[in-house]
Amino acid sequence: MNDLKPHKLRMWLHSKDPEFTERVNEIIELYVNTPRDETVICVD
Repeated sequence: MNDLKPHKLRMWLHSKDPEFTERVNEIIELYVNTPRDETVICVD
């Protein structure tokens, strides 16, 4: 049997990009304040 334990997986988002926080905030702003008559689509 496999030793897979997905419930024990721990992840943390980290980037070495010095502008990471600024870029994330721009994306979050789109979600929170979507411009009128616009659609925001997220693709992972």
